[in-house]
Amino acid sequence: MFELLLLAQLSTSPGDLEIGIGVICDTSEQVHQIIERVVDKGEDNATAFSTVNQEAGTPHACVVQPVAYEKNEVVDRFVSKKSEVFEITKITVRKALISGQWATIDPPTVQYTVFGVEEKAI
Repeated sequence: MFELLLLAQLSTSPGDLEIGIGVICDTSEQVHQIIERVVDKGEDNATAFSTVNQEAGTPHACVVQPVAYEKNEVVDRFVSKKSEVFEITKITVRKALISGQWATIDPPTVQYTVFGVEEKAI
């Protein structure tokens, strides 16, 4: 099921970082590949991540990770074969949950993620 991959916003307050868990990739193209493989081709998450990471030459190009982040701009939109709309979004990761502890990412790292959009393509 694709819902595991969407960055779900868990909490935010004005001036605070957004906190969520979901797919985080090094490039927007990798996020696009994950969406296409899972949503349009029906691959399971593990296979999609393994394939994209193998093609990138690193096991951590795309991961599912709890992060505290700043949301930057939408860099692409993806419309699935089922007319589901997704926004591939550039984020700046400031903290990551590692072994049950929030670790500061220094320097902050630009990554890409995906958010579902509440609309249908025409």
